[in-house]
Amino acid sequence: MPEKFPGRFLVAPLLFTLLYYQVFITDYCYLDEIHQLWYNNDGGNFRMFTTQGRLLSGILFDKLFASISEINQIKYLRIFSFCGWVAVTLLWQILFSRWSRLLQIDKKYEIITTIFITCCIPVAVYVGWASCVEMFFGVAAGLLSGHVFFMAVLKKVSYIKLSLLVLTSTFLGLASLFIYQNTFGIFLLPFFIYYLQQKIIKPKGTILKAAFFYLLVYLIYYFVFKYSMKLGGIQESNRVGISYDILGKLSFLFSDPLPSAFSVNLLYTARSIFSQVLAPLMMATWMISVFIRFKNRKFYFNLLYIIAVLFFLVLMYIPSMIAIENFASYRTLFAFHLAVFYLLVDQAFFFLKKPRIKKIFPYAICLFLIVTGFYNYNFQFVNPVKTEHKAFMADMKSNMNAEIDTVYFIRADRFLFDNLFHTRPYKDEFGLPSTNKDWVPEPLIKQYLFELTGNRKRSEKIKVIQFDNTIDFINARIELSKADLLIDMNGIVPRYVHTK
Repeated sequence: MPEKFPGRFLVAPLLFTLLYYQVFITDYCYLDEIHQLWYNNDGGNFRMFTTQGRLLSGILFDKLFASISEINQIKYLRIFSFCGWVAVTLLWQILFSRWSRLLQIDKKYEIITTIFITCCIPVAVYVGWASCVEMFFGVAAGLLSGHVFFMAVLKKVSYIKLSLLVLTSTFLGLASLFIYQNTFGIFLLPFFIYYLQQKIIKPKGTILKAAFFYLLVYLIYYFVFKYSMKLGGIQESNRVGISYDILGKLSFLFSDPLPSAFSVNLLYTARSIFSQVLAPLMMATWMISVFIRFKNRKFYFNLLYIIAVLFFLVLMYIPSMIAIENFASYRTLFAFHLAVFYLLVDQAFFFLKKPRIKKIFPYAICLFLIVTGFYNYNFQFVNPVKTEHKAFMADMKSNMNAEIDTVYFIRADRFLFDNLFHTRPYKDEFGLPSTNKDWVPEPLIKQYLFELTGNRKRSEKIKVIQFDNTIDFINARIELSKADLLIDMNGIVPRYVHTK
């Protein structure tokens, strides 16, 4: 397919532009973005990321958010992330084409996986949320680390060259981990594809070497991180604690990461009956198909194969599988989702025997990805968030004046967007009002006032008192004066939507 389509490297840039065009024209601030913008000058961003084992992200955020001063400039960071993901997708095409030649993989997989990366839910989060601007660096470093080691073990090279390749892979892996731990999971993807292509039952030499080296890099990272914390006299975040609850973690795997991955670019929420049915059905279908595809093998061999695949996925998601918190946000799942998508497509192609269906299927899956990708980003993320932001800005512009020194803020209900835009909140990434979280109102109001007056000291002095809901505010029996302003997001946003 690549030879017949010399312009295949135009697919990613054009598709990214089609899906994420709003990144260039839309102003809003979502959750952590406003906190990182307002508090960046005190070094808070650097400390937060450093204590979570993400030193390189701390440095990056410290520089990037210091380069902007207004809410409407946050979109420049999103544009930066947009460009970075176009570059990562092109890098994927280049590396995957080398793997496909080496492993004799059908060339249509390159375009299908490229379109998946462009349209997948994690990338929609990375592009739409400036607080994830670092992700493409981590994925690029992890991908290159895996590629370098993959080539080192598959090709016969001299001892000196092998040592240089292993050293390079190690440094790239550490860079990926110090940016965002979960991005390093993509290291295993070429080996996962190799395993599926070989159709072997027990992972052999190449796979075992990769798994050993992969875990070794994590071990080196852990000791370097611990030493750096001790050297700087810094206490690491409790988020980096290790869990020893094996059964609890297995329950987490089958209740969150696996269902969301097997939903194949459809937003997963445990509240939805459709999601609860689709994901288990997809998982069961794949498992049954393994026994059908390899019917000549003994039952327990196929069972071992399924276990090996699941173990591969666990290794890709190992940072979240050993962490204390169980939080399967989409931003942690890029490598995991890509691996599951490849697994399902590879299995589906085996069962497509009729030439016509085999020809139509790639186009059908690509069309599905493009439609869902456009819908997820624009209708489930950007449109609700930008409407919330416009409603807030319009209300502040109408009611804020020089006399006001106290703002009473009623935070948005978690399901506000569900009622207005028919979106279901998933973690803190889709369908969740930005002003639902308690760390948003104060920097948001102070940043807006700063942009309105140009006086940071005046903005820093304004008092912000928050309430979870309207009932709590009513029960507080507060009598508003001329120096007070009430902002009720549950009233402001619906009014703005209905009067547009």
